[in-house]
Amino acid sequence: MNKLLKIIRREYITRVRSKAFIIGTILGPIFTIGISVAPVLLARAPAERQRTLAVVDLSRTLGDRLHQALDDTLKGGRARYLLISAAVEGDLESTKRRLNADMDHGVIHAYIVIPEDVLDRGRVDYYAKAAGDPEETRRLRETINRVVVTERLQSAGLDAEKVRGLMKGIELRTIKVQEGQERKGGFLSDYVGTFAFVMILYFAILFHSASLMHSIIEDKSSRVIEVLLSSVTPSQLMGGKILGVGAVGLTQSLVWVLSAAGASAYGFRVLATDAPFPALSVAFLAFFFVFFVLGFLLFATLYVGAGALCNSAQEAQSFVFPITMMLVVPMMTMGAVIRQPDSGLSVALSLIPFFSPITMFIRINLLTPPAYQIALSILLLLLTLLFLIRLIARVFRVGILMYGKRPTLPEIVRWMRTA
Repeated sequence: MNKLLKIIRREYITRVRSKAFIIGTILGPIFTIGISVAPVLLARAPAERQRTLAVVDLSRTLGDRLHQALDDTLKGGRARYLLISAAVEGDLESTKRRLNADMDHGVIHAYIVIPEDVLDRGRVDYYAKAAGDPEETRRLRETINRVVVTERLQSAGLDAEKVRGLMKGIELRTIKVQEGQERKGGFLSDYVGTFAFVMILYFAILFHSASLMHSIIEDKSSRVIEVLLSSVTPSQLMGGKILGVGAVGLTQSLVWVLSAAGASAYGFRVLATDAPFPALSVAFLAFFFVFFVLGFLLFATLYVGAGALCNSAQEAQSFVFPITMMLVVPMMTMGAVIRQPDSGLSVALSLIPFFSPITMFIRINLLTPPAYQIALSILLLLLTLLFLIRLIARVFRVGILMYGKRPTLPEIVRWMRTA
């Protein structure tokens, strides 16, 4: 037991002190939040510059209304949009050519053509060199739409403001009911939280399991493994490496989870919604811990077997691909599980040990399944893990000291049966 603890400590201390761990653990969440939030904030931030728009009003009625309705201002109090009326000289095409030349010379930024039959056809043309500001396009569309609808209502002898008040839409609040308790905004916040933690779960298991495999291959190729086996048994070495790297992964995941908890405390409202980030309950964190530990141990055992069988990372690719695909499948089916967490497909995937760490975690967060399904999923995962540990330990015992030719499948099967 003492030797096993020494190996665990060696693996843990070596990795935690590495620059890669420090960068990934501390700067990882900052970088992830930055690349997620910064584009949203930049896209939402209005351009603090005055835009000159020419208006070609062929209807001869809506131009003045548009001037009055488009009354946005900049921080200094200046009008955001400077609208100028453009008279039609000759025909419309020659007028557009003149306005296009004005855009090229920077006289105007864009121009709007209001057709004569705009009330019937409901179409207005907007011309610009770059139409990449969605906020500006949305503002122009809403304003022109309101002006056109107001003109239609007044032409029909109706009070536009009264009709607009009668047609005011409603707000549909989402309230999640779970175990008799109500929680507002639960659906969207649960989706955001589930997606975030599933990504942490997926990358933590994949990255640290693959790192463990490469560590074994490196120790094997440098013959360090022979020195280690002179003082410990293969089973102790295998267990120590798995548990040591698992502790590293758990430490890193804990930092990421605490970062998410901080976001939850202050409200994660910088996305395109005002829904709060989900509260991290004790049950939520407990299930995350359980499925991370079991999922990592399961896949780490498989990756350890692949590392013991190969002499280089290139050789390991053929062994690693099917293992990695077992992690990818739950990510590919995540959309279907999120839409219907209680469907037959979702239940079946959550009970398959290689898929359950991710799929069952998704189901628990969105629509908690019956307790017997959760217990059965964990039980099947434990039984599969115990079986694989015994099986891979036999392969590890023989393969870790083999060099040169990669073993064939019949040889691997023979090791499993006789080692």
